[in-house]
Amino acid sequence: MLIPRRIKLSFLVVLFFVFISGCSGTPYETFQQAMEQTDEISKGKSKFSLDLNLEFKESSDTESLKPLDLEKLEVQHQFDKTRSLSQSTIFTKVNEFGFDLKIYQDGSQFYMVSPLFPKIFILNEQQFSDEGHAQYDKPFLTEETVKQLNKLWGSILTDENVTQLGTIILTTPDGDVKATEYQLNLTSDILSPVLLKTIDILSGDPVLNEQIEQGFNQYRPDSHQSISAQEIWQFNRNWIENATIGPVSYLAYIDRDGYIIEEKLDVQIEGGSEGASVGTDQLKMVPIKSVAFTFHLQRWDIEKDVDIQLPQVTEENSMTFERFEEDNPFIDFIPGKGAQSQ
Repeated sequence: MLIPRRIKLSFLVVLFFVFISGCSGTPYETFQQAMEQTDEISKGKSKFSLDLNLEFKESSDTESLKPLDLEKLEVQHQFDKTRSLSQSTIFTKVNEFGFDLKIYQDGSQFYMVSPLFPKIFILNEQQFSDEGHAQYDKPFLTEETVKQLNKLWGSILTDENVTQLGTIILTTPDGDVKATEYQLNLTSDILSPVLLKTIDILSGDPVLNEQIEQGFNQYRPDSHQSISAQEIWQFNRNWIENATIGPVSYLAYIDRDGYIIEEKLDVQIEGGSEGASVGTDQLKMVPIKSVAFTFHLQRWDIEKDVDIQLPQVTEENSMTFERFEEDNPFIDFIPGKGAQSQ
């Protein structure tokens, strides 16, 4: 399955949102209210982890490809929206290679700190926009597309696949907390037709297609050979038609205050035998044998004050991305700049 890097996360967010948005009945209403209340949290802490494993089919085109094993992606986040203050500590390990990064926000100023960086990188919102990121402020989907997705995904949720399981005692950084457990289970027979219809809806959205084409073609080494959004959507259709998707298991835990304090998502996808033959002269789809990922999110200290220690920044120990690119012209560090300079 081929999804451009820039929209992978956004696509998952849209998919997750429509899972829980069009529901009816008491469990659905309770869950939707909890989602809305959780989205309104102004300060607190959270921890996100993701494990991902990709296995590729054996072929002459993939002899050099090793399984992609995202052994660990962990993000610890604390924030105070009322003060525009936040700190994110990120650690990832892919195929035994580790990388850690800290991102601080202080108003409109951002600081990035990592052992791999020579100095503290400084970035502000104005620079972020000036260097070609203004497109991120555009709507990701049209309102009509969102309505269609909500209606489509809401139609598949029934009492058979969404269940309120009862109460459970969770061990959290706040201590033991009593919560109500919700479960969503979907199989390939349910998911595959809906995913294909989802692609039909998304592929007809001009706003999304424009962003896909800009993002996908911007960094192609053979930039004179552009790829259309419809080609990308067709690759995804072919892959889904030949894949076994699911089971998908999603668990959410709501505390007595109505916040979702923990979420777990497990997804298994097996690629079909014909998937490796899909492709064109312009673009070959990597023949994926299987995809498995596990997502886990915890929230705590909700609406409590946070203690964020910003780095001590001086002229000697910091630099802007612009300065870094000037000193290292062979590195196109800021997305968008390379395309503008061509």
